Formats: sequence, C-alpha cells, structure tokens
Amino acid sequence: MMHIHPFDFLAPDSHRARPGSVFATAALALCLLVLAGCEGEAPPMEEVVRPIKAIKVADLGAFEELFFPGQAKATQELELSFRVAGPLITRPVDVGTVVKEGDVVARIDPREYEVNLRGVQGQLSEGQAALKRAEADYRRMLSIQKEDPGAVSQSAVDRAAESRDRAKAGLDSLAASVDAGKDRLDYTVLNAPFDGIVVATYVENFEEVRAKQPIVRIVDNSRIEMIISIPENLISYTPLVKNIEVTFDVFPEQPLPAEVKEIGNEASVTTRTYPVTLIMDQPQGFMILPGMAGTATGTPPAEFSQVEVVVPVSAVFSPEENTQSFVWIIDQQDKTVARREVKVGELMSSGLQILDGLAPGELIATAGVHYLREGQAVRPLEPDSK
Repeated sequence: MMHIHPFDFLAPDSHRARPGSVFATAALALCLLVLAGCEGEAPPMEEVVRPIKAIKVADLGAFEELFFPGQAKATQELELSFRVAGPLITRPVDVGTVVKEGDVVARIDPREYEVNLRGVQGQLSEGQAALKRAEADYRRMLSIQKEDPGAVSQSAVDRAAESRDRAKAGLDSLAASVDAGKDRLDYTVLNAPFDGIVVATYVENFEEVRAKQPIVRIVDNSRIEMIISIPENLISYTPLVKNIEVTFDVFPEQPLPAEVKEIGNEASVTTRTYPVTLIMDQPQGFMILPGMAGTATGTPPAEFSQVEVVVPVSAVFSPEENTQSFVWIIDQQDKTVARREVKVGELMSSGLQILDGLAPGELIATAGVHYLREGQAVRPLEPDSK
C-alpha cells in the first residue's frame, strides 16, 4: 500500500512545497486582509468652518442713539510759494489774517528781474531795427533786379531773403524772452488765490527764499467740512438721514446744521467703517477753525419711518427653483446658517429695502451666499459696528 503525504497534491513531484512555506503564505494573506479592512475604516473628516462676511441688521433709529466723532477741516487749503527765487522784502500777513482773492501776501525783491526784463526789451528793440534793415535790403534787391535783371544776381537776392528771415526769427525769440521776463517779474508778487484766512507762515522778511518754497498757508473758511466714520451696517442708511447736526467741543451749546457732501466707497481695512464727509456753513458770532473736534448725530426723517431694514444687495439671493428672495441668518450661538425667506421692497442707492423677514440685531451673510448650505458652520467676519 502506497503512503501519500498530505501536502503532495499542492506541488508537482519535482518541486514539492515545504510545509513551513505554506503556513507563511497563509499568514501573509491574513495580514493583507486585516490591513485592507483597516484602510476601509477611515476616520470621519472634520467639517471645514467657512469664513463669511456678515453684518448685523440695523435700522434708521440707530442714528438717534449714536454720536460720530470727527475733526473740522477747510473746504480748500493751500500752501503758497513763489515760482522764482530771491530775498523776501514784504509779508503783510500773519497767522489769523483774513484775505480776499487777489490780496498780496508776500513779495520778493524784483530789482534783478526788472534789470533782466529791461535787457531783453533793449535786445528786442535792436532786433526790430535789424529786421527793418533786412526787410529794406531785400526789397531794394528785388527792385533793382526787376529794373535791371543783370545788375543783381539771384543768389544775392536769396541771401537778402535769408538775412530777413533770420532777423524775423531772432525777433520772435526776443519777443518770447520779453514775455518770459514779464512773467518772472509778476512772479515776485504772491497773491491769495481765494478768500480765506492765513493759518501758517514759514519765512520772515529779508530771508532768501527758493522757488517753490512754502511761504504761507491759507484755508477757505467760508464753509467747514468734517469727516466721520460710519459702520458698515449703517452706511446704507446714510443717504436717508437728512437732519444732521454737528456739535463742536468748544461750542457745546451751538449745534450746526450739516449735510452729507460725499460718501466713501471703500471701507477701512482695520475698522470696516466708511468715510463720510459732512459740510456746513460758518456760524454767525463765532468761527470754526480746522482741527476743532466735534460730534455728528442725526435722526431719520419722518417720510422714511416705514423703512424697517436696508441690507446690501449681495446679501439677498433667489435659488434657481423659485423666485422668492432669501437671506442666510447666522445663529449667533452655534455659528451655523439657516435660509430665511424675506419680502423685498425698492432697490435704493444705499441697498435693498427689506419689508418683512428680518429684525434689527440679526446677523446675516453678505458675501458668498450662493455657496452656503443649510446648517453649514461658518465663522462670521463681522465688522466692528461701534
């Protein structure tokens, strides 16, 4: 009876496998299966918290509770300087002097420029005489040639014409030099370009001054401006606030009516506030000077009392499947977003009017609204509204 080894069927007679190698192969296969199972059980990915621009919903009444500080500035301010150099001989103004347009504020010694002007004027007279002689010579040559063609050659006539043309060109150059000399003489007098007040002087009489060196600084104080900073969540309402008053610290009992002159279109990177320029007339009985500190406030006009909310246009969106308007409300506790339908009104220069669906104090997303989803975690980049 033949005895068969239990592993003989695993390999040919000439290459029979060893029992140990079979067990090693089985162990390796088992390890690979275990590793494959581990790879299939990947840990859950942590949800990315999306940073998103946001603002708190405000209303027109917020203007009644806030004061916006600022500093007075002149509507026009200019440092005056001479276009020419020389010793200063007259400066009839001091700090605080009120000037009218055209008033003399400084003079430099004009004698050097007067001498130069007389010199070029003399040269101009000589040039005029030279041109007359050249013109007479040319006409004489033409006359002789006409009467006796053989008495004067054509080359002589051409030379006379060239002499006349050179004399005329030289005269034109001298005339330009005279005009420039007159201008330089005029530049020795410094005049006020507008009505205003002198707020600084930089040189004294008899000092040698250079061209373009500041001499005095004047400001137009007929009207006063003040730049204030309006938070991002209130800037949309600024055009609606008409009855604005500015109170300066030095005159606390004298509020001045003001109006919006300009609204900046770019927010500060650090404060996320917008610059707004107010303008007002000088009051009677006292004077507001540049640099004086004050505060501005305003109340919403009665005709806008029904305007509940105005938001940036970028905060409102309409999904493709319907025509309703929505905003993303940011939960201020768990920082997730929820879609809410709103009723929109008119499109204003300051934003989009919301008639229903939002309340003051709620936080809404203002950018990337088409990329958010219900319940998504976000990190609001809310501007400082103080």
